[in-house]
This record gives sequence, C-alpha cells and structure tokens, in this order.
Amino acid sequence: MSQEVASLGLYDFETVIEKTASLVKEQSLEECRTVLEEALNTSSRKASEFSNQREVAVLRDRLVACYLMLSATGKQNQRTKEDLQKLILEQMSLLDSQYGSNARLQQLQGWKEIFGERYESALRCFEQVPSSSKGLLSSIGTAIAKFYKGEVQDSLDSFSSIVRRWRRCELAWLGIAHCYLEKGDQRKAQMALSKTIEFAKQKSTGVSSVFCYEAQVAIAYIAFGQGTKEGVEAGLSILKELYRDNTNDAQNDPRVVNRLADYLFYRKEYKRASSLLCKLNLMQTKFPHAKGESLFQLARLAHVSGELAEAENFYTQALLEDSNSLPQARLALANLYLSREDFQAAADCLERVLTQRQECLEAKATLGIILTLFEMKNVATLIGQEGKLTKYELRRSRRERAISLLTEVVDATTTPDISTLICLAYLLEENKPERACSLLEDSIRLFDDQANIIIARSSPSVKIRLQNNIASLFARIGRYSEAEKILSTALRSYIDLSVDSLEENVFLQHLQQSNEIPILLLYNLALVWEFEGKVALARNLYSHIISCYGEYPDALFRLGHLSYVNEDFAAAKEFYERGAKFKPRLASHLLATLARSQGDYHKYQSLLEQALQSRQFDETRESLDDDYSYVRLCNFYIDCLQVVDEKRQQKFMDKCLELLQRVLSHYPYNAFAANAFGIYISLREMYSDAREIFHGLVGTPAAEMAKLNLAHIQVQLARNLQHAARERQTVRNAAADTALSSAIKLYEDSLLQARSEETRCEMMLYLSLANFQKANFSEACSLLTRLLHRMPMYLPLWFNWALTLEECGLRRIKEVGEKQEIVSASESANSMNGVNNARKATAEFGRAYRVFQALSRRKLSADGEGIVRQTHSSRLADAHHTFAKAKRATSNVLLANAEKEYMEQMERFQERRRKLQEKLAQEEKERLEQEQRRKEELAALEERELKFQESLRQKEEQKRTATEQETMSRKRKRKGLKEQLNETSDASEPEETSPTQMQVIEEIFGD
Repeated sequence: MSQEVASLGLYDFETVIEKTASLVKEQSLEECRTVLEEALNTSSRKASEFSNQREVAVLRDRLVACYLMLSATGKQNQRTKEDLQKLILEQMSLLDSQYGSNARLQQLQGWKEIFGERYESALRCFEQVPSSSKGLLSSIGTAIAKFYKGEVQDSLDSFSSIVRRWRRCELAWLGIAHCYLEKGDQRKAQMALSKTIEFAKQKSTGVSSVFCYEAQVAIAYIAFGQGTKEGVEAGLSILKELYRDNTNDAQNDPRVVNRLADYLFYRKEYKRASSLLCKLNLMQTKFPHAKGESLFQLARLAHVSGELAEAENFYTQALLEDSNSLPQARLALANLYLSREDFQAAADCLERVLTQRQECLEAKATLGIILTLFEMKNVATLIGQEGKLTKYELRRSRRERAISLLTEVVDATTTPDISTLICLAYLLEENKPERACSLLEDSIRLFDDQANIIIARSSPSVKIRLQNNIASLFARIGRYSEAEKILSTALRSYIDLSVDSLEENVFLQHLQQSNEIPILLLYNLALVWEFEGKVALARNLYSHIISCYGEYPDALFRLGHLSYVNEDFAAAKEFYERGAKFKPRLASHLLATLARSQGDYHKYQSLLEQALQSRQFDETRESLDDDYSYVRLCNFYIDCLQVVDEKRQQKFMDKCLELLQRVLSHYPYNAFAANAFGIYISLREMYSDAREIFHGLVGTPAAEMAKLNLAHIQVQLARNLQHAARERQTVRNAAADTALSSAIKLYEDSLLQARSEETRCEMMLYLSLANFQKANFSEACSLLTRLLHRMPMYLPLWFNWALTLEECGLRRIKEVGEKQEIVSASESANSMNGVNNARKATAEFGRAYRVFQALSRRKLSADGEGIVRQTHSSRLADAHHTFAKAKRATSNVLLANAEKEYMEQMERFQERRRKLQEKLAQEEKERLEQEQRRKEELAALEERELKFQESLRQKEEQKRTATEQETMSRKRKRKGLKEQLNETSDASEPEETSPTQMQVIEEIFGD
C-alpha cells in the first residue's frame, strides 16, 4: 500500500482506481495487488466507504486482471503460481455468483485460459463475448489463442483487423511480427517490429516499454539468424544496449544473457560469461527453453573448466528442462562421457541426438568411432538395436552401422577428421583394402594440416604407424613397389637412406647404427621384399630382427616358411618350434602343414588337436573357441573318408558333425564352417540342402570354394536326374542339362581364377567330367587331350580319354544313319559328312582300342566307373578293349559301305549334272536365237519409221510450196485489177458499183 493512501486513512474508490492505473503503467504489479487487496478488505469491513456494490465488482475485476498480469510475468515459483491460480478462481467465482456471467467475466476467463495454455477453451470464452461488447482485449486474446493453437494465418488476419481499427496498438503489431516470423518472412516481421518500437516509444508507459523491449530482442534474433558477420554484430549491439539499460529486465532475461554468454564463450572469456549467467534467476523465468539453454551454457563453462561432475549435473538439468530443442547439450554430454571413457553412455546420448537431428555429422562421426572402438575391443554391448540378438549378430550389425555412419560423414565433408578416416579404414581393410588404402593416404595428407583431440601430432610414432598400415595393405593387395616406397619414407625418420641404401650390406650397416626403429616397419619391409622375390634380403632382415629385438614370433614363422618353400623341413620345424613359445596355436598349425607335406598324417591330426587345446583367454572376452582349428580338423576327417573302412567313415562323419555344430552354434556366420557343413550333408546325399548352403555362401570369404562345391553338387544332381530319366525311359532331361550347364559355367570360372598348375589341371578334369555327363564328348576329349600333355604319367587320365574317344565314336556311328538317295548338292555334302564321321569314328575306336589294350596289361587295384579321378581295374580295361575292337570293326564296315554308297551317289550326281549342263546349253542357244530375231525385227521397225517420217516431210513441203504459189498468183491478179481500176478511174467518172460487184471483189482480193 502506498504512503499517500495510508496517510489519508481511508480508501476512496476514485483514488484507488487512479493509483492502481498508475502502478500498472509503472509495472509495479505487486504494489498494485496490495492496494487492491487492501481496498477489498476495507470494503468488506466498512461498506460505507464505497457507494455501491458495483464499485466492489470493479475492484475485483481489477484484482483479477492484476493476478493475470502477475502470472504472465513468469517470475514466480511453482507454488506461487498455484496460489495465484487459486486466487484468480476465487475472485472470478465471487464475480460470477454476485453478478452472473457477463462480457467482462468472459474476457477474464479467456485470458486465464491463455495463461494456463488451454487455447481451445480460451477461444470458446472469447467467442461467447457479445459482438457489441468485444473490445481490444478480447480481440487480442482471440488472435493470441489462435497463434498458440497453430492457426498462424488466422491469427495474422485477426491481428491485421486489430491494427486497422486501433492503429497504434503495439501489442497487435508485435503479434503480427511473431506471425511473420513463424511463416519465415523476416522482412515483414522486421517492419512490424519497427512499428511496435515506434508506437511503444510514443506512449512511454511501463507496458509499452515491455513491448518495445520484446521487439528489440526479436530484431536481435533476426539479425543473428542471417548468419553473416554484420548480422551477428548488429544483434550483439542491440543485446548489449538492452543489457546496459537498467530500466528493463534484460539482466535477468535468459534470452539476452544466453546470447551474450555464447559470444563470450567463443571468445574464450569464460569468467565474464560465467558471471553473466550466475546473475540469472532461473527459478523465476517465463522462458523454459531459454532456461534450458542457460543451464547448457553453465554446463559448457564447467566442462571447459574441468569440473566434469558439475558439468554433467548442468547438462542433465538442461535436458530435463528442454530435451527436444537442445541436441547440442546431449552431444556435449556424450563428449563428456567420452572423456571419462564411458563409451556406452556416450553412444546412448549420440543415438538420441541422431533421433532428433538425423543430419548431425558430428554425432554420426563420434558414434561411428565409438562403434569402431567396440569392434576393436569386441565389447558385448547393445547400441541402437531392438530385440534379442546373438553376440555375433550384434557384432555384425554394429560393424555395418559403423561403416554406414563413417562413410556418410566422409562423403559429406571435404576435409573429414583424421580419426574418422582411420576408423573407416580399419573397418574396410578386410573386404575393401583398396578403399582402406585411399582413406589412410588421405589421413596422412591431412595429418600435418588438421588439429585433432584424439591423435596427438606431438608423437611422431602416430604418423609412422599410419604409414606402416598403408604399406601393409599395399603388400596385401600386391602393390609391392608402393609399399616399399612408403616404408622407405618412414625409415628416413630414423636413418639416412639414399638411392643406393637399400643394398643388402649398406642397409644392414645403417640398421646397426640405429636401435630405435619400430619393429613393425622392419618386419613389413622384409615381408614386402619376400613377396617381391628378394628372398635373400628378406631372410637377412628377418634374422636381423630376431638378433636385435629378440625372439620375434612373426619373423620366426616367416623364416620357417622360407625354409619350408626350399624343402628344408628340418630348419622350418626348428623355426616353428621356437615361435611356439609365443604363439602355440599358430605354431601348431604350421607344424601340422609341415607334417602333411611329409606325409605324416597321424602327426598332422595330433597337431591339429593340440592347436584346439591351446585356447586363449582375455579379461574382456569369453574363452575363444578356435574355429579355424575346428574347421581344419573337420576338413581332415572329410579327406580321410575316401581311404578308411566303413566303420571309421561313420566315426569320422560323427566327429565332423560334432565339430561343425560347436562352431556354428556360437557363430552361425562362419563361412568356412558352413562350407564344410555343406560338404558333410552332401556326403549324406542331401544334395538339395547342400546346394542351398553353397548358394548362400556367394559373396563370403569362402565363395571360391563354395562355387566349386556347388558345381560338384550340380553334377551329382544331374547324374541322379539322368538315372531317373533312364528308369522312366525318357530320352532327354531338361533339368539335368540345366544343372550341368550351371556346373560347366562354375568350373570355367574356377579355371580362370586358378593360380597353380595343379589347380588348373584339377579344374580341367572336373570340367571334362561335366561335359562328359552332358554328352559334350568332343569338348571333354579336347580337355583330356590338353591334360595328357600336362600329366602323361597319370594312368586314369588315359583310361578316361579312351572312354571319351569310345563315346565320341559311338555318337559318330549314330550320325551316319541309313542310306539315302542323293537328290541335291546339299545332301551330297551331308553324305560326305557321314563318310567323314565314319572315318573319325574308325580312328577314335582305333585309338581307344590301343589305349585299352595297353591299360589291360597293367595290374591296377581300384575300380572306377565313367570319367572319374579314381584308378580303374584291368578287367574293366579288357572289357572296353574288346568293345572298342568290335566297334572299330563295325565302323570299318560302315566306312566301307558309306564310301561305296558315296561313290555311287557321286556318279549319279555327275550324270545328272552333265544332263543338266546340256539342257542349260540348249536353252542358252535358243535364248540367243530369240534375241537375234528380236534385234532384226527392231531394225526393220526403225527403218519403216524413218520412211514414214520422210514421206510426211515431203507432203508438208509440197503443201507449203502450193500455198506459196497460190498466194503469189493472187497477189499478181490483185495488182492487175488495181491497175485496171486506176486506168478506168482516170478515163471516166466512176460508176456506182453494185453490192454484188463489191462482194465479188472482196472475195477475190480479200482484205
């Protein structure tokens, strides 16, 4: 209560109204509230102070309006707001009970609903106000309710109608500006804000100053939104001016302070920014979004200062205030978790950031790096996945997600972060080494130009490790010269290398002078030299690594491999056993390979089983099952099935199933295990299931083996289909032909990809088998002939070749067919083809006879059927020898008959040809005679034509001459008559000429 009213000792109605009006203009709402409440209390005690109850109603109305304005300021805490709502409801209930519902009460109810964010209800309240009673407040309330309801265009129309009626209403102009800002028209919004400032300054009241202040803040934000340096400077200038002005509440407005603190933060003036934010009273603010941003600013300042616990607390509070509009706070919180190596929490934050803003490249890059770290450490965690996944399904999904995120970041940025490039290269080096090399090269190129918080450039080993990784990938894909060049560049950081320094003696002298060279550089250089064929230099470098750096297992294994290639098995065994101290499992596999090369299969099996017993353990991982050893041992059992008895075959099959179940149960995506399982079920004669398995392995690391096994399955299925067709007495089976065509295509692809001579010969043998089954005997014979030049001492190959020749001869005999009469030259050619086929069949049966005769004299043990890789028996060769001998005799008879028939047909053909030639000669003679007669008739016709033309010309000449003579005679007669007339006219007067005489003259002389 003011001192002026207290000194009077009484409450006069006019005095209270005037005082409260002035207090509202001065924005002294609390004091206005006190005055109105005291006035109402006095009216209840002393009814004589006020003339009537109408004045009490006006006071209650003003008090409700004051309560609403206090609620709109947003400076109260939650409890005070609830108390205000109760007071508003109480006073409005009293008004309603005493005076009933009226226009003023409906307006107050509408504003109450607006402040309570119940905009539908507010619109209904304003609509109930009669049109005659609608004023400025109800119109503005309707427009504001429509705006917050989302009907921006309707709100703009309402505000426009208000300014047409009340031109200087600054609140309406401010509403128009907000509508245009919502529609994105900043130019018109700025014009409306300028009008707001202009009309507010003209009134110079407390309420008008609030509207002017809001307009200036909006103009500053529009300037910031331009994104230019000039716009930012203009916006900062406005906000600084507002902040320095003590007449407004800018120092406690988070919208102003946040922008200024953000500006100071990027200028690294952290203390000034912190002092600005600490002055804010965040508990009493009407801007929840700005409050969340203020908390984010405080969290960021604490984060920079190293106060991580306080920063985490502020980040959490900011997200609780406004989680949807502050993805940068969640991103900063993720970085805080990263600094504490809490990768799971960081990943969860980044996932939520990407849910809100899918285009955030920083979040994608950081999440991709975290997923790559999980992949490196094989951490069993679930990120961004729903449902239950196995450990290996999760790992594969996580790897694919990381590749997708990092690839998108690299493609979308011109200069990506080095850590992003390195992580993506790590993920791609297995399946796309070329792409990984390119990424690592880009990382080295950016290494000296880009600051990075993860990779410290102060450590020179980082760049050298990058160079080492690139060289290793180049060596892996066969680009040895480039790998050697990169390693030489890295070595120059430790020793002085000139052009000739890579010679053996000079290079080793340089190495002895420096003991600080990373061992990986030397090992990879030796590996590159080994691949390039510089075996002696590589061996010496391996030995130097072992002598200088101790028992380096990889160098020992490479030396053992070089000895193994040179067939120095004792030295290879020594090196492998020395390396077994460090890597027993790998050493066991290498020793097993050595034992297999020496033919010691019992030791080979024991070493594989020994490799299974040396499992590795890690603190962060479960016990690792040696899948490679399981699959390799399974393949050994499968290879042994051909040479053991039936009882041991069943035992080995059971062991294969047990090993494969162990591998595929915990990792069903092991391609090599799946390939072995396909072989297993094919041995169980489940060919269709095996085919599906091999089809599913296309595109995996085991694709090459799967394609070859798929071809074997197709051949076997074709055999079964052909057997079923023979039982049904069907001549042709389209399904079998399709399967064999597919097998032939797969064998041809494998032949093109074969690297060793032994593999090529094996593919050619398989290809000849498929062609033999498809009845392409000529192609099969051609392939076997090429194989005989490569493997002349392989007796089953001779048997297969003879068998193929036999089938070719049988087909040619069938093609000879029955004797047919020659009626045309083409049939004569067909007859000649029949003779040629008979000759070829005779030659093929003769060669097959000689081969079977030679093979029948050899004592061979195993049986075989058809074109197979197994050996054959002498009795089978004898049978084929007898069959070939008989067929050769048959083909000789057919050849003799075919030649005799061919000669007879040729004689008949020559006789017919002679007759045809005579007939053609006679027809040609007659044609020439007819042509001669036609020429003579044509000449006679031309002569008659000439004569006729000459006669016509003579007649025309005679006619012309007669006409000229007649004309001359007429002229002479006329001349004579004229002379006579002249003489007569001179002698006497002319007499009248009768018409009859004139006509006679005209007829004679004409005109």
